[in-house]
Amino acid sequence: MDASQQSSCKIEDRLHLSKQAFTSIIEMRKDATTTLASLHDIILRLDEIYKEFIKECREKMFIFGLDSLQFQSKMLNIEYNDMNRLFLSINNRMYCEYYKLFKIISNYICENATEAKILDIVKTESQIPQYLDLEPFKEYDFELIQKVHDGILTLLVSLHSYLVQKDYDLKNHQTKNKTGLNIDNFVTTFQFNNVVMREKIHLFINYLDFFHKLHSKYLKRFTTKAHLMHSHVKHDIKLDDAIKKQDKQLISQMKEEHENSIILELKDSLDDDTNTNSSVSIFGGSEAEEQKYIDSVEDIGIEVEMIAPPSPTNEINDTLLENVPVPVPVEMVETEIQPPSETNVNE
Repeated sequence: MDASQQSSCKIEDRLHLSKQAFTSIIEMRKDATTTLASLHDIILRLDEIYKEFIKECREKMFIFGLDSLQFQSKMLNIEYNDMNRLFLSINNRMYCEYYKLFKIISNYICENATEAKILDIVKTESQIPQYLDLEPFKEYDFELIQKVHDGILTLLVSLHSYLVQKDYDLKNHQTKNKTGLNIDNFVTTFQFNNVVMREKIHLFINYLDFFHKLHSKYLKRFTTKAHLMHSHVKHDIKLDDAIKKQDKQLISQMKEEHENSIILELKDSLDDDTNTNSSVSIFGGSEAEEQKYIDSVEDIGIEVEMIAPPSPTNEINDTLLENVPVPVPVEMVETEIQPPSETNVNE
């Protein structure tokens, strides 16, 4: 691998690292915007609470007591506005530096590249809003900043591809020079232009890496300040804790009501089982078994009277039980009752 190929591999690696660095910047910026949004919500809730107090209490002494709450909300508004202004300044500066670098690369390509393909790419990517230095706090959408950054990477990749093609052409010219053609000065100039273009690409990547370094530092410091302010506000004002406490109480109340309803359902089911068991026969079995017993007794010609259920004091009516004949098995009746013999008849 010659020097030009090594340099090409190095450029590709650097472009890949630049893309990863900007991804980290996106994550840091997202963290900063989330923290600012949380602070803004707290300030709005404080304003609402103050307005509710004012509506309910219009006496002078009550208004005097609410002046501290008004100043607390006002102080948070001042801090938030300062933080938001600083964030807009960082955001504005990011667009400024990427926009200017994009224009520098575009102008270089238009002046030094001759291929129509790469020139068309420049025209396509150049459709972005102009940056105005006299508006340092103008808010630019972050999607627009991403578009400009992606445009820079696209131009650098296209320029690198153009350089690779030029290195291939240089090798062809060197081969022809070795055949005896007097094109030494031409080859030297061609090689010089390729070296300059390669170094220009490295210069543009150095610019981009430096911007990544600066923007990461700005966003890290800003995010640290925003988190510090957010922690102070959360320590002083515990609105979320109060809401969570109310939610826990509501959940506990719903849980108790649910448990009570389960207990009532179990009680009703137990009452139903008790009513069902009360229909069991006094013989200790089911009604079907009781009827089967009565039928077996009636088959041998014995009348059975229903036995009254035991009294609550477990005393049994002895006279009633004495009147109930004891059922005798059929086999015993047939063996004990014998027909009269002839001798007995004669006598």
